[in-house]
Amino acid sequence: MRSNPGGFGPAVGLISSRPVDAPFLSPTAGIDKLAVVTAALAPAEVVAFAGDGRPDLKPIVRVDPRFRFVRGWLPDKLAFLS
Repeated sequence: MRSNPGGFGPAVGLISSRPVDAPFLSPTAGIDKLAVVTAALAPAEVVAFAGDGRPDLKPIVRVDPRFRFVRGWLPDKLAFLS
């Protein structure tokens, strides 16, 4: 699975844009992470997910806690949900 396309410009920093041909397109976020995780869970027994913010909360709760890799805002929110 791929993320939003982008690059790095020395004068501006991170540059990203919404993909136009992605199978899990989201009109607001570029990639619908929950749709990616849901699709990955169908054929696979193990799916890992790494995240750090609000858009990662819904998809990461679908993943086995042993395969969650979190930082930033997300660890506190997951602890609150447990």
